[in-house]
Order: sequence, then C-alpha cells, then structure tokens
Amino acid sequence: MRVHKGSASRPLLILVHGLGMTERSWIDPYQEKMGRGRIPYDYLLVDLSHPRLFRWNNKPEGFTTSTPWRYLSHRPSPFWNDLMEKGYNLLTWTQGDPNGPINSAVQELRMITEESRRIFGDKKAIFLCHSRGGLVVREYLRRYEDSRREVAAVIFLATPHHGSRVAELAESVGKVIILLEKFLPQRSQGEVRRFYGQWADIFRTGAVDELRPQSSFILRLRQWEQTEKEMGIRYINLLGVSTCFNKIYRVVSDSPFEVKEVFSLLNSLPRLLFPSLLPDEWVDGRGDGLVARTRGRLNWIPPRDQREVPVNHASILIDPGVRKLVLEKLEEVL
Repeated sequence: MRVHKGSASRPLLILVHGLGMTERSWIDPYQEKMGRGRIPYDYLLVDLSHPRLFRWNNKPEGFTTSTPWRYLSHRPSPFWNDLMEKGYNLLTWTQGDPNGPINSAVQELRMITEESRRIFGDKKAIFLCHSRGGLVVREYLRRYEDSRREVAAVIFLATPHHGSRVAELAESVGKVIILLEKFLPQRSQGEVRRFYGQWADIFRTGAVDELRPQSSFILRLRQWEQTEKEMGIRYINLLGVSTCFNKIYRVVSDSPFEVKEVFSLLNSLPRLLFPSLLPDEWVDGRGDGLVARTRGRLNWIPPRDQREVPVNHASILIDPGVRKLVLEKLEEVL
C-alpha cells in the first residue's frame, strides 16, 4: 500500500487500478507491466509520429515498433505526482491478484478503506478508478451500504460499466494476429506473434468473463443503477474514443533512418476486415480499444460529468488533457 499525507484541508483520494495492472499505473506508468507482468504498459500507449530506432533486430531491412515512452526524455507526469502537488491525501495499493475475480478486489477494498480511516481519520473519500477498477468500486458501494456515507465522489476513467465485447473475443484476437502475420516477411512473423500474442493473453484470464456484457456481474450492476442514482454520490465518467495504439514499422533505410508504417495494433483492422464485423471497442471514434462508448456510458449521469476524450484505453492515464480535466472536476467536488 502506498500512502501520501497531504494538506489537512484536502480530501482523501483512493486510486484503484484496472485488471492485470498494479499501483504503478498511478505512480510510475512507464514502468508498469500488464498480462501477468509480461507486457510493458508503455507499448500500448498512443503511437509517436516519428519513432526512434527501436528494433527487434539489427538488420537494415528489419522492423521496429513505436518507441516505448520510457525511453523519452520528455513525457507526461503520472497522476500521483499531479495530485501530490495539489496537496491531496493519497492512498493506493496493488490488488493481491490483479488478474483475479472482482469479488477478491472488493474484499480488499473494504480492508483498505478501514485502514484509511486509521491513517486519515474520518475524511470523506473520492475514488479515482481506471477501467475495471471502477467496477470494483461500484460493487463495493453496492455491497456495503454503510460505506456510502464516507464517499463524496467517484471518478471513472475508461470503465466498462456495461461490459466489453472484447471480453467475448479472446479467440478472435488470436485469429486476427494470424491474419496480420501474413502481411509480414516470414523472418519477422515469430516476433510479431510473440508481441501480439502476449497482448491477446490479457483477455484469456477467468476474470475477463465477468466483463462480458451479459455476465451475471454486469447484469446485477445494471439492476442496481436506480439505487446508485439516488445515493447522492457524484459520479464523473470519462471515456476514451481513440483506437490509436502501438504501430509496427518497416525499416526502409538505415542511413538516414527511415521507416514506413506496416500496420497498427487496431487501426489497421478496418482495412483488413469488414468494419461491420468489428466491435465498437475497436472502431476509432466509438471506443478506446477495450471499452465502447456505448457500453461505458451511464445515461443518468448529467452531461457535465460525462465526457468523451480523444485517447485510448492506456493513454487515458497519462494524457495531459485528461489529467487537467480530472483536477478541474476535483475542485468542483470540493
């Protein structure tokens, strides 16, 4: 558990990470890893316009990916730093099994909030949640009625409130990877398979089944929405609508260094498949790669507290515009 004691006049923020991630997503996202620690998080951040020389091999005709953000000298600061500078009291933790069921995370959150009272007293809390972390908080509030009076607001970042069709498509992800490989030289196909295969493994955990739109968990939350609406807790919901992620480039020239885009993680799919076959989660302008705006919205939240932002599911944690908007909303809550 990570704690920062800020100003006595500021509220407590409890930061809840998403599926397969850790507290690093708030504190140092450029060192975060997903998929049971195998996939560097910054591989999934938005592509850079001019990638540096970052190759899988040293051959002049080789391939390169978008430059991982950890190698950049200038990059956005983490949420944790911004919130510390504003004097907020902060608490976050890494779930015992980040790839485990929501129920386990909810039980942990109960213990975390009890510990927060010992550390910070009776301060009202504001939850800041990424992705599945928002579902963990909603289930916590549903299950523990006595907790509701201790919460002033919940800020959701890219939360699949009504589930995600990507959770239903683990097998399809594997087939898409095989399709994309056919467009690459044979010598690079194994490298691409490993890279995207690890990405697809994220969707093969048992906990992902809970995120299906028709799962018993999602349906139970939907039935509870009228009660949520009447709780008096302010919900602020930010949704990404960009599917621009990492890209694969072919090295055209070694000196001077020149590359040509081959395909991107998701944006190439409409050129290879019928767009009507793709879930909204994978269509630019309709989703962020993992969450569709139609399944991420809670229609009873007023428009001023429900915004779409031009970022993908990963970049929402480091985008300067999103961080600025969150800080503005926090001031409104105060």
